[in-house]
This record gives sequence, structure tokens and C-alpha cells, in this order.
Amino acid sequence: SVTTSVTMTDALKQNLYFAKVSSLDSSVRVQGAVMKITDVDEPNKYIEWTTTSAAKKIEVGSTYPAGSFALVIGHTYTFEELQAPDGYKVAESITFKVEGTTIAPRMTIVSGDTSALYYDQQTIAMKDEPISVLLRKVSETDAIITGAYFDLYESVGTTDTLVKKDITTTPGEPTVTLT
Repeated sequence: SVTTSVTMTDALKQNLYFAKVSSLDSSVRVQGAVMKITDVDEPNKYIEWTTTSAAKKIEVGSTYPAGSFALVIGHTYTFEELQAPDGYKVAESITFKVEGTTIAPRMTIVSGDTSALYYDQQTIAMKDEPISVLLRKVSETDAIITGAYFDLYESVGTTDTLVKKDITTTPGEPTVTLT
């Protein structure tokens, strides 16, 4: 007698990735931002999370799984920052479309920062811009004064913490990045 066996395996589903990076250095992951991805046509289908040092991995499917969230092929989504971490501005939202197949998905940017999409078309890295403060020392006649020393402190409750110590130089306008 001959025995034949057949093994069936499900096709592996792939993931798409979402990260927050500094606009000054894209290798720096911004942690603590509250993010949301929402289906443009079905706003009750969304996912929220707080960023960490790792990119958010989201599975791609052909339909929405019961009780959870996946990105669906052919759907358009809005990737938005609900709350920026201290020292950063809230970034502009990015609208993207999921294309391809569940085995080989890719994204295209519909609107927003097109440079946020990595070359592999499987990762979007939204850029957060640090908040900057322009310090200017001027005379009574509004002439810029160079050579002025300054200390910039952050006050939290009763504690003052030195953030930056610098001197104004030509043209007398140091910029302090608060991250």
C-alpha cells in the first residue's frame, strides 16, 4: 500500500511599519508621541499607540479581522500624531494607500510628506520637528548685540534645570533646540 501525505501551509501575511524620527537626524527615533492610523472610509477602524524606540508593526490583511486591527489592501488611511512628546511640534498628518497583496504589500503617499515613505515602500517614518527658541539680545534702539551671555532654564514646580548656556554671536541670534 502507498501512503501519500499532503502538507498545507497558510501564506505568510506581511507587515507594514510606522515610526517617528527627528527631522534633524532620521536615525533618532522619537519616543512618547501618541499616534493614530484611521481608515479614511471607515473611521471606526483605527489603531492608537505611543511610540517607542521600535517602529510599530501592523499586519496587512484582505479584510478587517474580528476584534483587532489590520491594514487592508486597497484602503486609504490617515497617519496622524495626536500628541507630540515634550520638546517637539505636532507633525503634519500623512494620508497613504495600502497596495499590492498581503504577501507583498506596499504603501503610497496620497498627501503629506512624501519623503516619509522609505524606499522599500513598507515603512513610513513621520518626522517630528524639535521646538526651537530664537534668543536675541538687542539695544534700546533694536540693534543686535553680540557677545551677550545667557542661561536658559526650564522651571518645573519649584525646580529650575539649566537647559542651555551660550553666548550670542554674529548676527547675535542663537537658536536653542528644546529636545
